[in-house]
Amino acid sequence: MSEVARQYAIPVVALAKGSGFATGGSVFRLGLTVENQIRTLAEYAAQVLRIRRFAVVAPKNEQGREFADTFRLEIERRGLEVVLDSRYAKEDPSALDYIAREFEAAGAQGVLIADDLPSAARLLSAIPGSVRRSLKPLGIGAWDNLQQINNNRTLLEGAVYVSPFFSSSGREIVKAFGEAYRRRYSSAPDFLAAQGFDGATMVLGALRRSREESIAIDQAFREIDLYDGLTGMIAVASTGPTGAPWPRT
Repeated sequence: MSEVARQYAIPVVALAKGSGFATGGSVFRLGLTVENQIRTLAEYAAQVLRIRRFAVVAPKNEQGREFADTFRLEIERRGLEVVLDSRYAKEDPSALDYIAREFEAAGAQGVLIADDLPSAARLLSAIPGSVRRSLKPLGIGAWDNLQQINNNRTLLEGAVYVSPFFSSSGREIVKAFGEAYRRRYSSAPDFLAAQGFDGATMVLGALRRSREESIAIDQAFREIDLYDGLTGMIAVASTGPTGAPWPRT
C-alpha cells in the first residue's frame, strides 16, 4: 500500500505498528511501534527508577526477538548493563521455570518480559521471593489489561509497563473524549478509538491549513509542530508522526 501511495503521491496516514512499514514522501505512520515502547520503558527505568542492571526474557518468535534486541541496544546505548538475556520456546511449558533459576546469580535490578501477562506471571511466580522482591518487572503494551493485572496483582506489585492509551487519565481532553464516546457507543473507548481520533484530528488540521494557505496537504501535515493527543505527545518527523506511550505502574 505504501509503495502505491508514494508512486501516485497520495497522502496516507496508516495506523501501522510494524517497524518495517515504509514511510516517507506522502506516506505517514501513526502506530505504537516497538521502538516507541522500548524507548519509553528504558528512559523511565534509567532516569526514574535508577536501574542499572537489567535482565531480558523473551519468547523465540519474531515479536519477542524484536522487543528483546531493541531493548538490549537501548540499554547498552545508555551505558547500562544487560546481565541476563534469555529466550524460550513458547511451546515448552517448563522453559520459564528454568530461566527463573538464573535470576539468583544474575543480580538484575529490573527485567523486561517481552511477552503477555500470563507468561510474565508464570516467570515471576517461579523466581524465588527473596530475589523477586528486589526485581522491578518491566512490560510491553500487551500488559495493558486491567483484568489480567488484577488477577496477578501480588506478582505484579510495583511493575511498570507501557500503556498506549490511559483512559482513566485526569487530562481534560481524555475525560471529554471518554464521556462523548460513551454517550455515542455505550462503551468505554479503547486504544484504537483514541488512536483513530488522534490521526483524524491531525489530518483535519492539515487539510484546513492546506486550504487556507494553498500548500500541499503532506507539507501541511509534516509541518505540524507538536500535537497533544489522547495517546500522548505526537511530533511529525520526516518519516511520519512519532509519539511515546505512557509508563504505567
